[in-house]
This record gives sequence, C-alpha cells and structure tokens, in this order.
Amino acid sequence: MKNQNIKLYVDIFDKFVKNNFIFENNYYLFNALVFKKLLYEEKIYSFLSYLKDYYYKNKYLYIIRNPITYNQFNTVLKQICKKNEIFVRIIKKFDKSKYTTELCIYYTEIDYNSDYDGDDDGDNDGDNDGDNAE
Repeated sequence: MKNQNIKLYVDIFDKFVKNNFIFENNYYLFNALVFKKLLYEEKIYSFLSYLKDYYYKNKYLYIIRNPITYNQFNTVLKQICKKNEIFVRIIKKFDKSKYTTELCIYYTEIDYNSDYDGDDDGDNDGDNDGDNAE
C-alpha cells in the first residue's frame, strides 16, 4: 500500500535515531525522557524542518506543529518507520492512571522464535513476577 503521508525514503532518519535515541537490547528506544532531551537541545524542530522535502504538502500539519507534543512526535516517527520499512514495537506503560507509549526501533532482523516471553523478569514464564512458576 502506498504511504499517504511521506513521498520518499527518509534517509536522514537512521542517523537521527542512532545519534539521539537510547540503544539497548538490539533496538533504539524512544521515550518521554529522550523527547524532553531533544526538546531541550532543540533538535526536534530542526529535524522536522528537514522532513519538508519528504512529506506531501497537504500533510505538513504533522511536521509544522509548534509546540509539538510527545504523542504528535511519536506519530511522525511511526510514519517514517512505516515508509522506511523499519520494524517498530510499541510498548504501553501505565503510571498513576495514565499511560505513555515507548517506541523500540529495530534495525536488525528480529528472531520471532526466541525464548523471550516479553515480561522482562528473566524467567520466561510470561507472568512478570520473577518466580519462574509455570
């Protein structure tokens, strides 16, 4: 299916991710802390201005927002990953009755047959309590 927002492969995206996102466990993590850091260092708006060459003019609303929120920038990142055919895993984290999403951007092949159960407690039983009980 044709991408409705972005017309060209975004070649500057890889460098932006690798220079600014947190690398851990074979993926680059984008979360609220990374977003705040990028805002403080004034890197987000310069990156968005570069994207004008890649977005269709009728979709500029995604990249000309000022101020831009975390969720709006998250949307831009997901659109670019879709266009560049980069695998993204979205993690929802709940804290104090609110949730935030984090993006895990993978630049290597994912082993879908691994023993990883996704619960991050290291016991591979899928219940996220660390007791290794089946």
